[in-house]
Amino acid sequence: ENSSFKLIQKYETDKQWDEAAKRYLAFTDEFPKSVYADKALANAAAMFTRAGQLDRAIKVRIRLVNDFKDSPLVPDQMYAVAATYEQIVAYKDAAAWLEKFHEKYAKDPANKDRAKDALFNASIYRHGTGDTKQAVLDREAYLKTYPDAKDAEDVSYSIATAWEEALNYKKAVEAYDTFADKWR
Repeated sequence: ENSSFKLIQKYETDKQWDEAAKRYLAFTDEFPKSVYADKALANAAAMFTRAGQLDRAIKVRIRLVNDFKDSPLVPDQMYAVAATYEQIVAYKDAAAWLEKFHEKYAKDPANKDRAKDALFNASIYRHGTGDTKQAVLDREAYLKTYPDAKDAEDVSYSIATAWEEALNYKKAVEAYDTFADKWR
């Protein structure tokens, strides 16, 4: 296994990204219980990314997340799925993965800062795609989870403006009142 894994790395060195990715996938298929199996999938995803095959990179990363739930590579791969969806302008999918990341890692000391950013960014993507309800839910969760964040006041205000932009004036007024009670 070890020598097979090392041989694949030559394709990386030679910048044969597509071939390296395919061989990493084949390695994982041949040795699914290997200690290198999760790393092979992560490497395959990275190679597909370098080869410009972002759709394949996403699929491989999702496979890693689903098949190797306890791998230490999962947090980075989850975040990379969201980032890749962002690259291909699939903001709803990016938001969903950022929300999953936050849900899973908000209380993990090693990932709590990224989890905070993930939830914030998810709310922006939801808002940008016209999903005001989910954007507000994300922002409310942000305020509940991170009440002392430096941007909490801005996030609170953005809830009101989101409802106003969505022409839901009743909820906008409620949100402005909540904002005024808390921040003014």
